[in-house]
Amino acid sequence: MCSSDLTLLVNPSHGDAAMASIDDRFRLIAVVTSGAGRYRVDHADLGQYLIPKKGQDVTAELLHELGRGIAYTKTPFAYLFERIS
Repeated sequence: MCSSDLTLLVNPSHGDAAMASIDDRFRLIAVVTSGAGRYRVDHADLGQYLIPKKGQDVTAELLHELGRGIAYTKTPFAYLFERIS
């Protein structure tokens, strides 16, 4: 498997999305939204996601200290990241 063949699907609850967002090996390629019992993969307007509500710097140390994810201004059901290196 080539490194670019890896897609990571994570939810925000335990800090996996936050950890992937600060890892240079991954880039956000889509979000999964839900409504009325249906799920949709959305590739548009990704810049509106992964913005911390408290304006804090997200670091691995902070996430380990918290032991959970952080609150974002807009939170989908899940995030899709692609491994780029």
